[in-house]
Order: sequence, then C-alpha cells, then structure tokens
Amino acid sequence: MESALAEEDELLKKAAVISQKRQNSLRIAVLPVFARFYMPEAINRYMEENRETEIDLHVGAEEDLIRWLSEDAVDM
Repeated sequence: MESALAEEDELLKKAAVISQKRQNSLRIAVLPVFARFYMPEAINRYMEENRETEIDLHVGAEEDLIRWLSEDAVDM
C-alpha cells in the first residue's frame, strides 16, 4: 500500500510540472477501470493543491491511449 501511495505522489508531482508547462491545463488518458475507480480520488487530491488547473480526462481502450499519446492529444 505504501508503494502505491508513493507512486501516486510521484505521478501527482509530474502532473503538476506538466500543468505548469501547459499553462494550467492537463490532458490525462486512462483506461475505463482507472477512470471509474482510481481517478476521482487522484484528481481530487491533485486539485487540492492545483485549483487553477483544468483537467481534461480521456477514457478509452489501450489502442486509444497509444494513439492519443502518439498524436500528442494527451499529456500523460
């Protein structure tokens, strides 16, 4: 459990760096299961310290995520 929390903290730090580079905008691609069970809490935690950031959540299958990343349609 500690490892998962440490990984989440690291991901949130990386998201903050990306958001600053993109002028408070963050585009995230996730699989449906993550969108439903993981992302609501992760986004809430992130927004507590980054209220000015606009988050655009893209939900799709693995091939969608790969395409979005390769097309620079999402940041992470």
